[in-house]
Amino acid sequence: MVVRPYLPVAILSIGVALGVILLDRQQAGILMERQRLATMEDLSRLRLRLQGEVDSDIQLVRGLVSALEEDPEMTVSAFTTRARRLLAHSGSVRTVVVAPGLKVSMVYPQAAADSLMGRDLRSLLGQGESAVAALTARDVVIAGPVVLGQGGRGLLLRYPVSVQGANGRPHRWGIVSASIDLDALIARGGLTLSQHDFDFALSADAPSDGMPEVFFGSPGVLDEQPVQQRLERMGWTLSAAPRGGWAAPDGALRDFRALLSIVALLIIAPMAWAGWLLGQRKRSIAELLRREADLVAASRRLQLAIESSGMQIWQRDAVTGESISDPAFGPPGGPAGAEGGGTWGPEILPEDRAVLRARFHEAVRTGQPFSAEYRMRGPDGALRHLRSYGRTYADPGARPVMIGADWEVTSFVRLNESLREASRQAQTRAQLLEVARDRLEYNANHDATTGLPNRNHLETLFETLDADAADAGPLSVIIIDLHRFKDINDTLGYHGGNEILRRTGTVLSEAARPQDVVARVGGDEFVVVTRQHTFPEDPDNPARRMLDALTRPFLHGAHEYRVGATVGAAARSHRREKSTSVFLNADIALHAARQRGRNHIEYFTDTLRAEAVDTKRMADDVLRGLERREFIPVYQLQFDARTLEVTGAEALVRWQHPRQGLLTPFRFLEVAEMLNVMGDLDAMVLEQALADFRGWAAQGLRVPRISVNVSAQRLGDDMLAERISRLDFEPGTLAFELVETISFDDASQQIADNIQRIRALGIDIEIDDFGTGYASILSLLNLSPRFLKIDKDLVLPVVGSARSRKLVSSVVEIGRALGIGVIAEGVESARHAEILRDLGCQILQGYALARPMPAEDLPAFIRARAWQPGATGEA
Repeated sequence: MVVRPYLPVAILSIGVALGVILLDRQQAGILMERQRLATMEDLSRLRLRLQGEVDSDIQLVRGLVSALEEDPEMTVSAFTTRARRLLAHSGSVRTVVVAPGLKVSMVYPQAAADSLMGRDLRSLLGQGESAVAALTARDVVIAGPVVLGQGGRGLLLRYPVSVQGANGRPHRWGIVSASIDLDALIARGGLTLSQHDFDFALSADAPSDGMPEVFFGSPGVLDEQPVQQRLERMGWTLSAAPRGGWAAPDGALRDFRALLSIVALLIIAPMAWAGWLLGQRKRSIAELLRREADLVAASRRLQLAIESSGMQIWQRDAVTGESISDPAFGPPGGPAGAEGGGTWGPEILPEDRAVLRARFHEAVRTGQPFSAEYRMRGPDGALRHLRSYGRTYADPGARPVMIGADWEVTSFVRLNESLREASRQAQTRAQLLEVARDRLEYNANHDATTGLPNRNHLETLFETLDADAADAGPLSVIIIDLHRFKDINDTLGYHGGNEILRRTGTVLSEAARPQDVVARVGGDEFVVVTRQHTFPEDPDNPARRMLDALTRPFLHGAHEYRVGATVGAAARSHRREKSTSVFLNADIALHAARQRGRNHIEYFTDTLRAEAVDTKRMADDVLRGLERREFIPVYQLQFDARTLEVTGAEALVRWQHPRQGLLTPFRFLEVAEMLNVMGDLDAMVLEQALADFRGWAAQGLRVPRISVNVSAQRLGDDMLAERISRLDFEPGTLAFELVETISFDDASQQIADNIQRIRALGIDIEIDDFGTGYASILSLLNLSPRFLKIDKDLVLPVVGSARSRKLVSSVVEIGRALGIGVIAEGVESARHAEILRDLGCQILQGYALARPMPAEDLPAFIRARAWQPGATGEA
């Protein structure tokens, strides 16, 4: 039948199709697994944040428990003070209850006392079991979510309180219960943020015969094969699944499927072509067989030749093996070669020629068909593959002959070789992909410069430590911040800086114990995790050992370098404390160490935690104040030293805090610098100052000029000049005061360019606090400011110190020599004004003449000439 030649093609096509389907499913599975891993990482960060919020509240309540254990007779006033402080440091604790013997004796806030005072906690619906459990527990008992008596949902933190009995032994005195607003806790944990690209559900553990209770999020997430994170302490499970369900990205699968389709086509198409050729051959043979019925005895010989139609037909003497010439078949040939006379053709490769002879004679001897494959060189020297087939035939009374045919199978051989090569390459590619995957995994968990573990590795380590409930041994985290690493980079270049980092990693690894983990988590920040305590009183504790190792000099090239560092250290305070909490504590300690200077170690304490909480609250208030424009300018007038006429006003920033009233910069500038918002603060003060300046002019009051402070942060803004050019002011009426603590000699090109653009807009440049910073004579020549303002710390002593007067006189002489005016601030008395005038200061500023005042008070003050003794009328 004609269909039979296509059977191998059909089988091959089915096999290739199955292979394509399997590879497609495998690739889709890999992509979906990557999606699950990415979702798991996001979910892990949310879990750590939520767990951290709960742990923070637990630590705050634990302080109140410790106070009660020391003073079980604590008064209501003392309890209220401590509870108020606790609620002030927590954004989610709503109520604190003290219940000796489980009977409520004190409640904060007072609004909840009416419903709880004197009640037995065991009688409260849904809360009795956790109250009894807390009384016998060794640590905090967390219950919830529950419906709070004050409304809403919440968690209950219940601590047992043990006091010293008359017999000297501790006994369970009662419990302290704190209710946490569940919605506030969830919001602080980041679960209500809208940028998540997945749905999640927060569920509490269910009874053995029930289903988990989803109390936040979408219950349908549990039906989507979600990834999950456990919050063991609360008995909660955080589940997440992508919106729309798990599905491999179409774009990634589309390219992969296209590649598979091409490979499948390259495999099936040649075989289909060969099947078509074989079908053609079968059809030709069938036609010849149809005609054979009309032929007689002579057609049998032709039939054998037709079976090999389309190929080289040959015949040989079956006894001698010599080629036989027959006009019907053309010149002699066949497996013995194209030359007759019994020779085996030289075109055939010698190793194949001997095999052909042996098989030929074996076929004649046994009467079996002859079949062989051999190789030969074509006229062009190319290697050809041929297949030969023949059968022995003998007419009655005649010598037997073998008639056969050769056909070229070079394309099929090469196709098979290509398939084998493709298979080998596929295996090699799979091995390379496996190596690449291992390498990517290593790179994802190690720093490329130092080879040390990175932040990802550290997070995995913390998860492993926290997951091992039996591991409650000592644990310390040490964070090391290198000093002035940017200067090292600028001095040695990029490669030199990297060598310093590698050297630092080596030094820390050598100073650490073999079981310790040394990691690089930032540009110049390293972390050491050790399974030993870090006690400040121990001179050989790990933190001190690391700092001592770093302060030793080392050679780089021909030069000796020293790397200074600041160290923050924290140790696990109790067996249930999470390693991530220890890491956060060490980071708090590092922040405190940075404020204390180079080569300092700060160990984490509860005091540092409280300071960190206060700083966080102040930072939140500053950002909120910027949004609400709570920062306002007040103005201190400046006067001509000889005539005491008003020459200008300096705008000083104040914060109109909604709770604490008017705050001076001392209270908030450090936090603003930490938040990198000094530029926003300067811009807000400048805009309001110009508006006030225009308001005074509209009232007919002339203030010659107004000066505002500009921070180094804003001077580095490449858009500063463009923003200022859009403001409404007259050239010559505005001055920018640059604090001298900016190093003008080392200032960036951006700062230098901005100063030139500012001056081109008609704005005067003044150097503030001169005498306390970095300004050199050369920098004064380059800047060419209009005024130098002598710092008040140099001005105040001039009344009683001749040395101070000489110093001020020298500054005046410098200004006079460079053509720069001199302003003296800190003028506290009339005697100050006289001395500074006689020393040559042109402008005076200080409390003796005018204190800082709001914009609305300035017109009346100037019209009344209130700085003049006995002034009562308008000017």
